[in-house]
Amino acid sequence: MNAYLKGGKLSYFERDFFVRKGEVSFTRKESQLELTLTTPTPDYTIILDLKGHPQYPKAIVRSEPPRDSREVLTALVLGGEEREGLIPIGGALISQVPQLSGLIKGAKGMTGLDVKVQVYPSISATGEVGINASISKDITDRLSLEHRHSTLRDPKETYTAGEAKLTPSTSIGGRLYSDKTQEVRIRIRKKFDF
Repeated sequence: MNAYLKGGKLSYFERDFFVRKGEVSFTRKESQLELTLTTPTPDYTIILDLKGHPQYPKAIVRSEPPRDSREVLTALVLGGEEREGLIPIGGALISQVPQLSGLIKGAKGMTGLDVKVQVYPSISATGEVGINASISKDITDRLSLEHRHSTLRDPKETYTAGEAKLTPSTSIGGRLYSDKTQEVRIRIRKKFDF
């Protein structure tokens, strides 16, 4: 069976996407989807091409007029919370940023219940908007590790870090940035009564 889509609307990330064109084919052996969705923004139109199996399609994000794909993807993801619709696209969009996809897969391989994975928006000092993903783990009550990857161009936004608590009020830590520079931090906390 082949179905041709000539119109309609789907909602993702609190945006309405309109069907530009689409085709879905179902056979006994496999199902295939080719769908093009669009959503307007004030400066450009986001275009989302979905191809592959309807349950786990591949997503290609682009825009008219053309913009940097990271900018378009960031604008889409930061637009709001995803509400899964008829076709699940969240995982496919994450795969458009291979570093984030690898980071999240790496987090799943780490053992322990205290592994924390966070994905959140970030704005650089120059106004560039990006997405950060970080994995952190408390190895012991005195030692913690963190890796953060950012889509921002600033190499100081992507780093691997560790911190060791020497006493309840003293700690030493360091960061290794993506440009191979290093930083060491010593923290001493003390209350003063005046």
